[in-house]
Amino acid sequence: WYNDSDRVRFKTGLGELDAQARSLAGRAFSQATETQQTELLEALDRELTSRRQSGLADADDHWFAMLKHLTVWGYYTSRPGIEKELRVQIMPGRYDGNAPY
Repeated sequence: WYNDSDRVRFKTGLGELDAQARSLAGRAFSQATETQQTELLEALDRELTSRRQSGLADADDHWFAMLKHLTVWGYYTSRPGIEKELRVQIMPGRYDGNAPY
């Protein structure tokens, strides 16, 4: 649902993440160890936090802000996120498809 420029920004950012992983670990991000992946993501998070704290008007235009948003949104709209974390019952009560009306 992103517009063209947002899609390009996001995909470019993912490419940059892979390039950083190759520089650090000698392999793509998905093939890096959990420790290496965490190190890369924490560095990006520090960069984003620094941008936000600086008061830049476009601080949230960083591709990593998009990734964080999508990750949180994806989790909290998933069944485990809704039922286990938020403790929301999607269908309150019970469903009886053969109830008389």
